[in-house]
Amino acid sequence: MKSLSFLFEDYEVAVTKDAVCGNFDWLEFFYGGLATPDGKGRGEVVSYDGIHIHYWKLPKQEGGVVKIDNEFSTEMLKKHISVNA
Repeated sequence: MKSLSFLFEDYEVAVTKDAVCGNFDWLEFFYGGLATPDGKGRGEVVSYDGIHIHYWKLPKQEGGVVKIDNEFSTEMLKKHISVNA
């Protein structure tokens, strides 16, 4: 598991995973949880290719709904990411 330092939708990111099942482009992370980014009520993002968002669940404070669940999604991950200063 690799820990990356970036923001997603202005939230701090935690518990990043990559290279699941030999897919080295896979990226999964949690954000927006209570007390910590991966705490209760967190949101989750999964990218199968490191480029597009294939699964995106909002944090509870933003409704907790699944925004994207599509293996053919064209939503660009980089559009929602900024680097921590």
